[in-house]
Amino acid sequence: MIDDEIKVVYAMYIPLVFPEGFAIGGPKGSSNFSEIERNGENHPVIRGTTLAGLLRSAAEDEPAFDEVLEDYFGYPLDSGLGRGESRLIFSDSAVINYSTNLSTHNLINRHTSSTSILGKGLFSLERVSAGAQADVFIRLNSDGRNEEKDRELLNFLAGQLNGGIFIGGSSNRGIGRCLVRGNQIGLARFDMRDADSVANYLDMLYFDQKTSDFFKPISIPESSQKFQIKVTLQIPKGQDLLCGAGSAEFPVSVFSADGKEYWKIPGSSLRGVFRNWMSRLAARDGERLSDNVEQYITDGERDVLTLHKNNDAILDLFGSLNQRGRIHFCDAISSRPVERKDEQKRFHVVIDRFTGGTNDGKLFSNTVLVSSDNLKFETEISIDKPEQKEVIWLQKALQALHLGLIRLGSSKASGRLEVSSINILANPKNLIFETIKKDF
Repeated sequence: MIDDEIKVVYAMYIPLVFPEGFAIGGPKGSSNFSEIERNGENHPVIRGTTLAGLLRSAAEDEPAFDEVLEDYFGYPLDSGLGRGESRLIFSDSAVINYSTNLSTHNLINRHTSSTSILGKGLFSLERVSAGAQADVFIRLNSDGRNEEKDRELLNFLAGQLNGGIFIGGSSNRGIGRCLVRGNQIGLARFDMRDADSVANYLDMLYFDQKTSDFFKPISIPESSQKFQIKVTLQIPKGQDLLCGAGSAEFPVSVFSADGKEYWKIPGSSLRGVFRNWMSRLAARDGERLSDNVEQYITDGERDVLTLHKNNDAILDLFGSLNQRGRIHFCDAISSRPVERKDEQKRFHVVIDRFTGGTNDGKLFSNTVLVSSDNLKFETEISIDKPEQKEVIWLQKALQALHLGLIRLGSSKASGRLEVSSINILANPKNLIFETIKKDF
């Protein structure tokens, strides 16, 4: 039975693709292993409650919806304002065209850049492959009094699902970015006061909700507060790179939804080295950084987590356990599938850092990636609500990476990357961002 207060129902169909994959943790797993959420058919699934929470959080930061947010999303249980039901309905979305991968991570102490002293810092994630797809279905029950605001909200939600939010696994790990695939958002409007329209609504809802002729294509709104660039990286000639998988003996790779294997530079690795360098730049510009080694030694690892309240520019940009960050580094995935000619085996001995001599019995080998004319890595970096100083810090960090001042991977003697190209995808505030200088 349809509620008498519902005059109009909007339905929106949004087909998504996840360029780097995602990891939404399910109920199974242990303290150091997280399995992805699955439905009754054992397929990965994005729960409607997950979408509702992420999109509500995004809408809370938008002043245009301050007065109507709880009317659309419902009242919190502790608000004391009753139990208002949400007018937005988010369906579960099964993932299609996917495979799964397992990635291993270390919990890094951000103050010392080493593994956490609290122990149990090694953990693994099951993640849905790069290029996986899902079809999101959203309904909005309207009382018909302000359909202009209804459409404004739906357009905002669609824009957030086109690169505005990150679903699953935390943006710190370089995954979870979603984009509308095929530029095909469908919107349908059903008048609940008309019998034929109600019949069409029920047909759409219970028979073929995703391909119904009732959906009309609409343009995809773009985020107006995001600075975004696409960066292409490559290994310079004569250099090598090892971002290790698991035991760090082999280069990390990922299987895509097309079934092929690709090399990967984790977005979390890029995020870590850029955070260190940009912190240095911020300190040189006179910014107050409360999140530092000296403060950590004084206050201890747990107490220092509350220091974000001191207007720390880097904590505000990168986030902490107390607040969400505004900068995101996607996994840098190779532009072509894995080829074994990209690899070389190297032998090493462990050097005693006190004496400078070799340690007996400490011969080991690993495999590294080497330079190739057609081996490139593409990543996207974005900043929500950017400030000019943050964009300048990012530009200078990219310059340092190109010069070899910033290195990635398991060895300071290697790990060189150079910037092949940078394309600005979005710059709503016309912030100054200089291109990388390549002639020195």
